[in-house]
Amino acid sequence: MKDIYDLVESLDVFRMSNEDLYKLSDLEKVLEDLNGEELKSPDCIIVPYYVDVGKRLELYVYELNIKNTDKNGFEEHLLELTGRTEVDSIPADIIRRQEVCYIEILGEEGVLDKEKIQNYINYLYSFQDIQQEVKSSFGNFEKEKLFFEIY
Repeated sequence: MKDIYDLVESLDVFRMSNEDLYKLSDLEKVLEDLNGEELKSPDCIIVPYYVDVGKRLELYVYELNIKNTDKNGFEEHLLELTGRTEVDSIPADIIRRQEVCYIEILGEEGVLDKEKIQNYINYLYSFQDIQQEVKSSFGNFEKEKLFFEIY
C-alpha cells in the first residue's frame, strides 16, 4: 500500500521561496496510474497555490485537510473551522466547500479513497470562485499553473 507522501515524493519539485511546491496536474496523473492500488495517508494538509511569472497566490481557503479518525467528525470540523456553535448557522457555501476540502479516513486500516483527492483536484480546476480570484490577480487562469505543498 502506498502512502500519499510516496506519491508526492515521486513528483518533480518546483522550488520557490525555500518551499517545495508540486504541480497539481502531476499528482492527478500519479493518482490515475494507481490502478486499484490502495492508498494510505497520515494526517496532512495540502495547500494549493497558483504560480505565474515568479509570483504565487496562496489559495488557503481551499486547502485539503486529510484526517485519520475513529468516528465521523465532519460537523465537529465545521464548527471548529468557523467558530460557530451550531451547524445550521454555517453558510451553505462553506459547508459545500468543506465537503470537498475535508477528508476523513475512518478506521484502523487508514485507506484513503483516491477518488476523493481526484474530486478535490477537479474542484480546484473548475470552481468559478477560484478562477475569478486568480484572474483578478493574474489576468488569466490555467490549470497547469496550480501547485501545492503538503505538510
